[in-house]
Amino acid sequence: MTNAKQSLHFRILEDIARDLSGELNFPTYLDASFAVRNALNDPRVSIDKVVQVISVEPLITAKLLKLANSTAYNPGGKQITDIGQAIQRVGFETVRTTAVSVAMEQMLRSKHLAAFADIARRTWEHSLEVAAIARVLARRIGRANPEDALLAGMVHEIGTFYLLYRSAAYPEYQNDREGVLSLITGW
Repeated sequence: MTNAKQSLHFRILEDIARDLSGELNFPTYLDASFAVRNALNDPRVSIDKVVQVISVEPLITAKLLKLANSTAYNPGGKQITDIGQAIQRVGFETVRTTAVSVAMEQMLRSKHLAAFADIARRTWEHSLEVAAIARVLARRIGRANPEDALLAGMVHEIGTFYLLYRSAAYPEYQNDREGVLSLITGW
């Protein structure tokens, strides 16, 4: 790796450190965000359908679990990792508001990711596959809660989406797929 590439990678890391001090929202996979928005816009949507569409969108899942485990919704301190339980804890209107807000912000921010849409799609598909495998293994082996395993599989690549989003802000990366892939695999 050249010194210029290393310097660019470290500039992004400095930006990441600044981002981590606040609330993060970044695009994951645009089609998943559209599916969430469309499902939540249906006034007759079932809770099962909401769980289904939200559980395949890692950032919305993570934000809803964080909200459900906050002191406002969890004064007793009993932590949960199941998205269905999180929806029940915070209520459908809060879920709708949170998910649509995150999805809309993701859609607004995703226009910069057009050049990396195929990487985002493959990463999202990989996350779904790992989540499904983790859930099946947890059910069969019995050492872990299947819903915990599903969640872990779904969010295990969330950093890749964030790195795609951050790298898209740098003109040096916008036409440098090799550089972006190097950043993702290196960090």
